[in-house]
Amino acid sequence: MAAWAAIFPDMILSPFYILLLILLATAKDVHFKTPFFMFFIVTGVYSIMAIIFYYIAAEFTYTERHWTFLFFKPAYALNAIGAFGATIGKTNIVVHRYLVMRSRDFAETNWPRKSITRLLAVQFVFCVLLTASIWPASYIYANKEAMDRIVALSKFETMIQMAIAVATYILYIISNGIFTVLTSRELIRMKGMLENSAVASRKIMAHQRNMVIIVTICSLTHLMKMVHQLIIAVTKVVPLQTLYDAIWPMYPLFNGLAAYAAPICLVALSQTVRMRIISACTCRAKSDNFVAVFTVTKAP
Repeated sequence: MAAWAAIFPDMILSPFYILLLILLATAKDVHFKTPFFMFFIVTGVYSIMAIIFYYIAAEFTYTERHWTFLFFKPAYALNAIGAFGATIGKTNIVVHRYLVMRSRDFAETNWPRKSITRLLAVQFVFCVLLTASIWPASYIYANKEAMDRIVALSKFETMIQMAIAVATYILYIISNGIFTVLTSRELIRMKGMLENSAVASRKIMAHQRNMVIIVTICSLTHLMKMVHQLIIAVTKVVPLQTLYDAIWPMYPLFNGLAAYAAPICLVALSQTVRMRIISACTCRAKSDNFVAVFTVTKAP
């Protein structure tokens, strides 16, 4: 099993992340129906999938003797779908923010909801197709003759998935690096346009500044993870075992930053999100009080 030091942060932060996603997804306020929050919620679901199914695939024992091998490929595939989906989702978030900053009115709702739903559906299908080669793959066993414990998929399948992953890493690094820089330039341009304007314009600028900070942190932390993963992939191919042994233990750090930095930053900088959380907690407290009072009143 993985060291508790590596698992513990996910055990603490993942439930809070899931709770935040549920609160955002179930909110009735139109503010949470904008493209940013649709992308953020779906990307968060992919991130949680990647975390949960990584531990299921990597930290449990799978053998053909006890039929547990039936769960290995689904867990492996769902982890890959989560990883690909989170990467594409964060690209969507960055591109959307750039287009908002480029627009004249800085409106968050210029993208039709139906178009976003279709885009997310295409994203899901694409991520599933990227894992198609996993299902017919054979296994590598700890003891080849006894076929007792599965340790990985075949080397050929591992190389296929590694090639797909490396291509994804490179495309993400290039595209998100470019759009993050362009978005920052648009923020500077907007600041010059609105700094001497009315109070309403300054509120727009403050909102967009906070959104750019959130998106930039979301992008850069995932960028750091992608660079780390790319180096790991290179060290496996070359191979450079000493370098691999040195950087692999840092995976929980980069993975944690990529997964949790954006939601923490969103809660810290968005008053609307904080009010949603407070409102949900308050409603829960009032509901519990009502049940308690009703129970006492009905008691014989």
